[in-house]
Amino acid sequence: MSATLGLDTNQTAVAERLEPSGVAIIGIHFQRGIVSPGGFFGDRFSEPLHATGALARYVDLLPSARTHGATVVHVGICNPRDTITNNPLFKHAHESGSLRCGTSDVEIADEIPTDPADLTLMHHRTSAFVDTNLVGHLQHRRIHTLAIAGISTHVAVEGTAREAVDIGYDVLLLEDCCVAPTASVHADAVERMRMLVTEVTTAPALLARLARPAQDEIT
Repeated sequence: MSATLGLDTNQTAVAERLEPSGVAIIGIHFQRGIVSPGGFFGDRFSEPLHATGALARYVDLLPSARTHGATVVHVGICNPRDTITNNPLFKHAHESGSLRCGTSDVEIADEIPTDPADLTLMHHRTSAFVDTNLVGHLQHRRIHTLAIAGISTHVAVEGTAREAVDIGYDVLLLEDCCVAPTASVHADAVERMRMLVTEVTTAPALLARLARPAQDEIT
């Protein structure tokens, strides 16, 4: 039992089946200015997103996950004009005007299938939990397991996963739906998180567990 959440965690993520109503897919930074080429972030991430198949796998995941009853959360980043530039990444974003709040670049990418029941939140730092009330939304839906995907593996995905673990969530890293600027940076981040998160898995494996009949748990 997680004292932080008041939920029975560390029970479902290690089981053969996941209860879909307690699962949220957290998609980080699948935005126009990152998914499409052009600009600092698009030029870094558009090619690996398409070349690795990470974007296609994530796009395929969402409709099926919703059908099974999982919650989908789109987490975007936008940089306000008064961005805190206390690290090189934020400093560069501020100086280049990348992903500026209110521009089309911060909108969810056209390739991503959305639904009125989805949650869409914007943040301004490296964790999806900062200034978003993400915890409140998840608690309202009795979510206990987060399946995290997105860009980039070693920054916002890892930052979100670490904070989620500290709060008390079971965290599944969908490593086949994440990218970093290079394959080696992605692999290093996945290995770091393998020691931290509840499980490193894939989109097909997650769907198989969401779709498994409840009675399989006791047969």
